[in-house]
Amino acid sequence: MHYNGSMRISTIVIVLLLLVVMYMGGEFTQVGMDWYRTLKRPPGVPPGYVFSFVWLFIYTLIAICLMRVWKSKSKPFGAIMTLLALNGVLNLAWSYLFFTKKLMLVAFIDLTLLWVTICALIWLLLKTSRLNAYLLVPYALWVAYAGYLNLGFWFLNH
Repeated sequence: MHYNGSMRISTIVIVLLLLVVMYMGGEFTQVGMDWYRTLKRPPGVPPGYVFSFVWLFIYTLIAICLMRVWKSKSKPFGAIMTLLALNGVLNLAWSYLFFTKKLMLVAFIDLTLLWVTICALIWLLLKTSRLNAYLLVPYALWVAYAGYLNLGFWFLNH
């Protein structure tokens, strides 16, 4: 794989953007951790450290996918990049809504929209690169699981 100067710059920008999203999401989460610890938990809530490892893995896969999409500039490039940007906003919004604002049901609605954008991305990417689409499958599965947890927290604590 040959990387020119433009690809190196875009790689740096992609990684920095994902790091900003990870950092901001972490900050929003940290604000509500004392509250979160007081909540009744649905079955299947993993230990806290699991979330960090899973999100690092998912963001790594997203970064690889983004770099591959950027390099290929495949036909639905604009739609893919728009969905990825919307996805990042929805991802951050969930942490803000759930942990900072404690709006569990609104956060669940946001999470549902997040999952829809992931599925739309997978569908679009399947048309150009199965590998890129498959890179996002763990993300879709994790967000579906997070949806179960989010709704469970809401049912048990509202």
